[in-house]
Amino acid sequence: MSYDPLDIVAAQLSASGRPEGPPAKTFEQVQMIQTSILTPLIFVGGVFNPVSALPACAQKLALANPMLYMVDAIRYGLLGICDVPVGLSFTLMGALVTALFLAAVRLLAGGKGIRD
Repeated sequence: MSYDPLDIVAAQLSASGRPEGPPAKTFEQVQMIQTSILTPLIFVGGVFNPVSALPACAQKLALANPMLYMVDAIRYGLLGICDVPVGLSFTLMGALVTALFLAAVRLLAGGKGIRD
């Protein structure tokens, strides 16, 4: 059985939408969360340059970025090149998908953010 990195990335991004929704009351607030958190993570996640091109201190900070593992898994799937081990990327992405899914289930079970 093989997994496509895009499937896991799509599951991760869709699972992250449920926990960010209840605090936001308008569409602009949802966009603000995405613009202020997600966009910077994507830019420093190795989209435009590989993490190996960063200075040593920035490489250590980049390893804490979950977007790095998504970008790196997609890069490996397309080009066969990766900065971090592919198994680590899939393991961390799977763990994050599971955690976000469980958070979404807990929010749905609690009824928070569900309209009448």
